[in-house]
Amino acid sequence: MLKKEKIFIFLSTAGLRFYSCRPELNASIHFANGDLKHQEITDIKKYSLGLASIIKKLPPADLILLIADEFIYHKSLSSVLQAQFSEEKEAFLTMIPFDEAKIAYTHTVTTNSNEIIAVNKDLYEPILSIAKQEKKKIKHIVPLSLIHRDGDSEPTYELLDKNYSRDLFKKYDLSSAKNGIPRVVKITEQQEANNLKKDNPISTRLVAEFVIFFLALGVLFYTVFQQKKAARTIVLNNITARAPSTAPKVTSIPQPTVAHKRLEELSVQILNGSVLAGQAARLKEVLIKMGLTEIETGNFQTSDMKDIHMTFSNDLSPSDHALLLVELETVFPELSINDTATTAADFDVTIVIGNKSVL
Repeated sequence: MLKKEKIFIFLSTAGLRFYSCRPELNASIHFANGDLKHQEITDIKKYSLGLASIIKKLPPADLILLIADEFIYHKSLSSVLQAQFSEEKEAFLTMIPFDEAKIAYTHTVTTNSNEIIAVNKDLYEPILSIAKQEKKKIKHIVPLSLIHRDGDSEPTYELLDKNYSRDLFKKYDLSSAKNGIPRVVKITEQQEANNLKKDNPISTRLVAEFVIFFLALGVLFYTVFQQKKAARTIVLNNITARAPSTAPKVTSIPQPTVAHKRLEELSVQILNGSVLAGQAARLKEVLIKMGLTEIETGNFQTSDMKDIHMTFSNDLSPSDHALLLVELETVFPELSINDTATTAADFDVTIVIGNKSVL
């Protein structure tokens, strides 16, 4: 049986690039200034005409659409409990900065975690419509990083074809992605009690018997406790009458309150302490995708920092420290933090990037 020809279509902010084993089919559609805004095609008519002229020339083949990582929102969730996983998934999808109706996501179970991959479906739906109109079918829609992880080099047909894996593509395929944000339905204690009564008719009698038993037990313990308390009071009164207390009066000292903030509310300063230029700006782009908006960048006073140094405002909750560290681990796979500190500062968090932890 002959192997069916494959044609890869790569979608990035630069435009569309076609990769085929036939050189005459390798073509490009470049986005002009303003053609792509906020991950949406602004001029669908112009875009469709250019795309249709190329797709209609394609021979019968498996068309595979590769989405650039700059359009992909990815999150690894380690929760095992279904309720907790559903809440984390809802929180992640809610942070994606476009309308809920435009979100398309797929859920993949790996060895160590659950992975959620999301994208703005308005990016690729015009491609699907035009392909269908020209009687062509898009077989898979997947992130480019599945088969080409080196973002600094241009992919080639030979490389894409070599790394192609049908099973892997099925696992991460966005063709059958779910739309919108799944809302977690929280059941109240009263609802759970009502459900229990419906499922088990004899549960009411058993619950009543348990309640009576524990009430009786509670009354017994309370009576014994009161008797001991009365006896102890008599003893203490006798001691007090003989020896008046000279203990100093203790005044409680009010403790400072610590603010709790959501991830997107944090103000962050990023300083590049490495020899590689542009690190602060690149990390800023990543944090913006996470939902943060108040970010300032700059260079550290030296460029010989080894690991990441982080400073948290002493007004920030420790739980917020951990939340940001978890997010940074997705950016730096081998996160190496040399030092963390808390101090009074103009920013909630200051991050100094070192030479061992560059992007």
